[in-house]
Amino acid sequence: MVVIATSQPPNFSSATFNKGGAMAELYTMIGKEVEVIANGMVYKGVLIEVSESEVHLKGQLQWITLPVSSVSEIKPAEQR
Repeated sequence: MVVIATSQPPNFSSATFNKGGAMAELYTMIGKEVEVIANGMVYKGVLIEVSESEVHLKGQLQWITLPVSSVSEIKPAEQR
């Protein structure tokens, strides 16, 4: 596992900040397939909830809960 430490704020998709707010963009992704990059790992699943402290995904086999502090990016999943 590769862990990348950075002093920059999380990049919740570059398009997010151009539209004037990360949270507004994130809420449009709730209920949709996303990729979350946290601690150098990519997690895929349906975005269920984003709170001040945690990101919740419904994975293919289990629920995934990640601390917001470890998340570096949330973006729509790439279509196959």
